[in-house]
Amino acid sequence: MEIINKKLAVLATLLATFGSQSTGAAVLAQYNFGEDDAGAVAGNVGNDPTTAAIGVDLVLFGDAMYSADVPTGGSTLSMQFDGVDDYY
Repeated sequence: MEIINKKLAVLATLLATFGSQSTGAAVLAQYNFGEDDAGAVAGNVGNDPTTAAIGVDLVLFGDAMYSADVPTGGSTLSMQFDGVDDYY
């Protein structure tokens, strides 16, 4: 977990440094999960577990909620995390 946190810190630093120089945003990777979960509707708490598009069951920690705020590209739902203790 510590390695993931360090990688995220490096990514955040790079985005803060170089992101402001960009004229637009580009999706580098998009991972769909939850669209096929029973009862998955924007505003509901995410299913526990949910099955990712890669076929792996992910366990929910916290109260992440399904959201209709999605990027272009075919996904119908996204997950809204509180930034404190929500994660899969």
